[in-house]
Amino acid sequence: MPALVSWLFFSRGGWLTIAGAVVALVIGGGWLALKSAEHGRDVAVAALKKATDEEKAREAASATSAQQSSVQTAEARERAQTVTRTLLKKVTEYVPAAADADCVVPAGFVRLHDAAAQGLSTPAGGPEQAASGVPLSAVTETVVANYGVAYDWRAEALGWRDWYAKQAAIWNH
Repeated sequence: MPALVSWLFFSRGGWLTIAGAVVALVIGGGWLALKSAEHGRDVAVAALKKATDEEKAREAASATSAQQSSVQTAEARERAQTVTRTLLKKVTEYVPAAADADCVVPAGFVRLHDAAAQGLSTPAGGPEQAASGVPLSAVTETVVANYGVAYDWRAEALGWRDWYAKQAAIWNH
């Protein structure tokens, strides 16, 4: 062993051997560092591609879901509007002229109804029992139309609720 140590440290060949070993270690370490960096880059690229693919899939699902919600809402609103139009056509059948003649709609009812429609807490004053001059069929048409609007808005609100729930499920995974 002392001869080997002596040769390594005190001869030109020994120093070349040591220098070669050091160079090999440095080059090998650099190669390992390069390979490690390449691996890190490959992992990052793969993660970015996966995230991009997932984002594209969510965007596609979101668009499809939004389209479905829109169609369903439009269909529900059309049903509500069709029912309203149908009922409005039947007012004279269910509230004939004879019913209009027999029923006096009091002014108090008309004022209270109008206040409610306008969101007022107190209707305008005046004699409540006096005849309003509004026929029962007109009251019926107004009530049917108001319910029609309410069901139309309900369909729209439920459509938005459905859209939101589906979007939240897609984006909040």
